[in-house]
Amino acid sequence: MASPSRRVLITGASGFTGRWLGARLTQAGYQVYGLTQEPARTPAEIQADLCDPPALRAALETARPDYIVHLAAITFVPHSDSAEIYGVNLFGTLNLLDAILAVGLQPRKVLIASSANVYGNPPVEVIDETVCPAPVNHYANSKLAMEHMVRTYDDRLPLVITRRRSLSIPKSSPPPAPPGRLDLLAHPGLPALPARQAPPALRVIRAQQALPGLRAPPALRARQVIRAPRARPARM
Repeated sequence: MASPSRRVLITGASGFTGRWLGARLTQAGYQVYGLTQEPARTPAEIQADLCDPPALRAALETARPDYIVHLAAITFVPHSDSAEIYGVNLFGTLNLLDAILAVGLQPRKVLIASSANVYGNPPVEVIDETVCPAPVNHYANSKLAMEHMVRTYDDRLPLVITRRRSLSIPKSSPPPAPPGRLDLLAHPGLPALPARQAPPALRVIRAQQALPGLRAPPALRARQVIRAPRARPARM
């Protein structure tokens, strides 16, 4: 059985990344709970909306997580309601952080998922963390704005911000089911790596550093650089 001090709450747990992460955390020995907008179907699912602060506080009181992985977001770039993108991606994230503080939780780590889309379309082949962000759509801009506001919580919460790129999964790998109540072995505590200790341009930290014992399969492992499409010469 898993130690009760190894609880993880995943927002967006029923999404593509959330399902894979929940499955890997289960194998690594964590007890996983998932935040969902839909009615809960298992004891490990908790219904709450990022735009509903009272519901978020109640969800956190129920799960009492030691680690929080925030994946939930509007990720569809051409989403028709740009205000809703900011309402969920930016203000919904701040609602979550405020709720953590309001209920008096002291998580060991809070992992916040941003996006490599914040870099826009730079004229370079290899994009690393020294490239200046230049978002070109509301989704990317909402993620960059979220990063800036999240860092204002650095002195109150142990934050890690990661800029995720798109993931590729082999066709032979079926997606795991959404997490149920997951009890396996416990793992050691987290390394002390708050976001504020990283240089401002280098706060892109792999999720594996935030959750000990988590080892992603080769198709899911984060990479240190992102390759952009090679620029084509303009036709006159």
